[in-house]
Amino acid sequence: MWCDTPHNLTEEKHFSGTFFYYIILCIVITERKHMNICGPQVKKYRGLLHLSQQELAEKCQLLGWDVSRDIIARIELRLRCVEDGEMIYLSRALKASPSVLLGYENECVKLCPFQLLKKVRLVNMD
Repeated sequence: MWCDTPHNLTEEKHFSGTFFYYIILCIVITERKHMNICGPQVKKYRGLLHLSQQELAEKCQLLGWDVSRDIIARIELRLRCVEDGEMIYLSRALKASPSVLLGYENECVKLCPFQLLKKVRLVNMD
C-alpha cells in the first residue's frame, strides 16, 4: 500500500520507471533484426549431441577457434554474426554440414552424379 510520504513516492516513481524500461526493452527485443540464420540449428544440433554451450566452445577451441561459452550463447540467440570460417568450425564440432546449419537440411540431396543425371533425365538409363 502506498502512502504519501516522500520515501514511498520516490519508490513509486522508480517502479514506474522500471516498468517503462521493461516495456521498452521488450519492444526492442521483439523488433530487433537477427544477426545470423544458423543460431537455432546450432542449438538444435548441440542438443542432439547432448553438449552444453561450454562443451561446444571447448570442441571449437580444440579445432582452432578461440571462442567462449558467451559467444556460443549469443550465436544461438542470433545476437552475433557468424563469419564463414566460424561456420566451418561450428559444422565440424557439431558434425553437421554448413548447409544443414544454414537451414537447408531438407533441400540437400546426397546422390552420386550418375543418380543425379538420371533424376534430372539428362541421360537415358534404361
